[in-house]
Amino acid sequence: MPVNLSAIDLNLMVVFNAIMDERNVSRAGQRLGMSQSATSNALNRLRHMLKDPLFVRSVEGMQPTAKAIELAGPVSEALHQFQTALEPELFEPDAMNWTFNIAISDLASVVLLPHLAPLLANTGVNVRFWPKINQLIPIQIDSNKVDFALGVVSSTSRRLERTLLFKDRYVCLMREGHPLSGGMSAEQFLAADHLAVRSSGDTGNLFDAWLNTLGQNRRVSMTVSQYLAVPEIVRHSDLLISVFSRSAPYLCQHGGLVARELPFDFIEAEIVLAWNATLTNLQSHKWMRRIVVEAANQIDDELPLP
Repeated sequence: MPVNLSAIDLNLMVVFNAIMDERNVSRAGQRLGMSQSATSNALNRLRHMLKDPLFVRSVEGMQPTAKAIELAGPVSEALHQFQTALEPELFEPDAMNWTFNIAISDLASVVLLPHLAPLLANTGVNVRFWPKINQLIPIQIDSNKVDFALGVVSSTSRRLERTLLFKDRYVCLMREGHPLSGGMSAEQFLAADHLAVRSSGDTGNLFDAWLNTLGQNRRVSMTVSQYLAVPEIVRHSDLLISVFSRSAPYLCQHGGLVARELPFDFIEAEIVLAWNATLTNLQSHKWMRRIVVEAANQIDDELPLP
């Protein structure tokens, strides 16, 4: 039986979308400027209307039911389309409390954010950056959980639009005096012990994926989730780590490390800004894309050499 749209309160969908993102009633209420009791009442009304609990309490927060997961994408998309229709022709950042959610790679954080931060200062726009987990990007963008992904985005989904920001290539970092610091063959590189950085929840590694296309594998004997740990680990061990060349100066800034070319011919990686194609004409998105591209234009085209 068709749903009577006239009986649906749009505010309930806004509350549903916020709880889906936050997985917490209190935080969803704060985000919407509502009290916890008002947010809970709205959720209860929606539960009654849809005849489904929608969210179940757990130690990890409010977990969505199968019905909620089914609704999440269409509801989020409909709200964004509605926002697009009502949004003024000219975007004025100070007119309201705008917040953008961006999934960003470590490389982009180190290289781009120092240029981006000054451009966002005093604009009235808030930006929340999240770790970029490669396999989740299409889902997060499709569901509008994140507005943009910033980094290497390999998905070929037609729903993703993208613009190239800059290019980079991999180099190898090791401690000063490492046995391979004077030069290394492919065999020596692959036989060495390696350190890898993988964000929590990320099961893949772009560098290893590229090695696999060459029919090669390396031995990753240690994995960490943050680049902050890398310099001290590599400085005090014989571990090698392969990183984008633009991040090497940042990792090597306190000394004790050297960067060397890899014994492979890798194509340059494209660091892009990606977003949901249906939101391309949204004025707020256009504004944010322009700011990110302006920041990227300040990055030196020349890649740092080891």
